[in-house]
Amino acid sequence: MTKPPASGLSLGIDIGGSKTHGILLDADGARLAEAVRPTLTGPEGVVATTVAVVTECLGHAASRDGTVSIGIGIPGQVDPATGVVRTAVNLGISELDLGQRLTAALGAANHLGLADGDLAYLNFGTGVAAAAVVHGRLVRGHGNLAGEIGHIPVDPAGDRCHCGQRGCLEVLAGGGRIAARLAELGTGLTLGTLVQAAEAGDPGAVAEADRLCRGIALAVQLVVLTQGSERVVLGGGVIHTAPGLVPRVQQVLIARAAESEFLASLHLADRISVIPADYPVAAIGAALVGLRRTRAKQLAPIG
Repeated sequence: MTKPPASGLSLGIDIGGSKTHGILLDADGARLAEAVRPTLTGPEGVVATTVAVVTECLGHAASRDGTVSIGIGIPGQVDPATGVVRTAVNLGISELDLGQRLTAALGAANHLGLADGDLAYLNFGTGVAAAAVVHGRLVRGHGNLAGEIGHIPVDPAGDRCHCGQRGCLEVLAGGGRIAARLAELGTGLTLGTLVQAAEAGDPGAVAEADRLCRGIALAVQLVVLTQGSERVVLGGGVIHTAPGLVPRVQQVLIARAAESEFLASLHLADRISVIPADYPVAAIGAALVGLRRTRAKQLAPIG
């Protein structure tokens, strides 16, 4: 005998380097409310921002049937059992205990109908992060370290990363570093106009677009080679702010494949898809994984 699944709401919070995004779902996974606020850095800032977003989202739940679960996604090394997050460098956190509420964003793969396949999600926001789902289960790794792909050094002579290393993938393709480099050009170039300016022959835009596309293409290649992912879903502010960026990334992968029979056999360009811009994958995933855990407890055999 089992208990029936409970009705109720699930709340997901995605804490990013630039913004914190909260989303409230009903029992069927439909979106009821959202809240977005700039992320204040440091342990106290992150907590304050999260509390504000939670409060705003739950303000829409007063007439509903109650929140049954909360999930939180955050960069860094996360212990899913204790909720302690460490070395979230873009948030200014060396160690922060967010308690039992903290978890990674797993549920989004199921919500997208991808739970039966092997999927990698690459997020290019302020920083660069990845998540891999294999046979419907999130790959966490020891210390929940899996996915910190942004801190893989790919250019030992490159600029220093916030993590202390040089030439990390995040230096190439993280939104914060891209914005800084574009500002240094002093031409008014933005991420939104980058590809168009590159196609028009602007030298600074060409150099930056090439650097960015190489970084994203390398990230795709890395997750496929390390996880064997059948599909690679791209998302994040960098992807959605730069029109025409993804086709250029695919061209980089096609050009590499033309020089390598091995890479050609992987069909990397064909594995890429893009998450819809209006689909907050991390926040929804955090909400759904919290709801899943709650239901799993409710469905435990009794009697």
